[in-house]
Amino acid sequence: MVDTKKINIKNLYIEITDKCNFNCIYCYNDSSSKKSESLSVEAYKNFIEIVKKYNLEDVIISGGEPTLHPQLSEIFEINHNFGLKQNLITNGTGISTDTLPEMIAKNLSFSITIDGHDAASNDLMRGKNSYSITANAIKLLVKNGLSDRVGLRCNLHFGNYKEIYSIVSTLNDMGVTNVEFILLLNMGRATDIEIIDPVKHANILKEIEDNVAKATLDFNINSTFLYKPSMGCPYESLDKELSLRIDSQGNIFPCQTIDDSRFSLGNIYWISSESLKNNILDFSTYTASRQSKMAHCQRCVYKSACEGSCVATSLAYCGDPLGIDGACSIRKAGLKKMILKKARSA
Repeated sequence: MVDTKKINIKNLYIEITDKCNFNCIYCYNDSSSKKSESLSVEAYKNFIEIVKKYNLEDVIISGGEPTLHPQLSEIFEINHNFGLKQNLITNGTGISTDTLPEMIAKNLSFSITIDGHDAASNDLMRGKNSYSITANAIKLLVKNGLSDRVGLRCNLHFGNYKEIYSIVSTLNDMGVTNVEFILLLNMGRATDIEIIDPVKHANILKEIEDNVAKATLDFNINSTFLYKPSMGCPYESLDKELSLRIDSQGNIFPCQTIDDSRFSLGNIYWISSESLKNNILDFSTYTASRQSKMAHCQRCVYKSACEGSCVATSLAYCGDPLGIDGACSIRKAGLKKMILKKARSA
């Protein structure tokens, strides 16, 4: 029996609008300038009040481009009044000498994506003039002493993974102190392009790791390559911190990478605290029994050590929550290595 008192929703990933002035060809939720959905501030506040009861600490404000929300200042104020840490995921559009003082006063941190060392490389994936907008925002934040509040992310694809050293060099010149390199997921508009597959392109992963390590040594910037296949889901036991995703229409999902109505936990426009709790418990029950329903897991000698990845990655790779997510071979290799290491040290 799951102890409901242990439900611990540490953060929310909230897409306050689906409107965006960029047109990134890999956008996971298909945001664009043609979209116009924005969350109601009243519904936003009511939902924050509900989730605060479950130990909420952080709010990640996303979109679309969140600075295009017509009542962004009110959202900042709501979060601030509830004592929440705020992280703004932005392309830099709304960061200016006029808006920055309020962002500083509300103690925002910033997550910004840049996908190339120059405009030609970056704009290939993120659209014309995107590099100049983002680069200017980064420079303004650093100029105002906020480098420690800026987290840079770079999405790796076949067009830029060989440019890692140049990208780190450019960001170092801008005064950035941290950059995370990640792989694109097979979601949204990224399903229309070829992405780097960890299984099919293991040699590329090794090249990426080597180049990130070299760049970290050569520049005054912490560079990391974030790729590690999921072993399971925190909902399987509810003894871990949870992170809910809310899309621009108010739909609530168990995590940032689930966008499937079958796993909706409700909608912020009508959800109650009790309904949210019950829906979380239902999803927890599903994930806890999921591996027993996955045929390929039952035939695997590692099934007791591996939880069969997670719903999100299985959906992203094959559209089936009970399907293989594409990283089984990587998990098996890692488990085998761990077992052999333990055997040698015994």
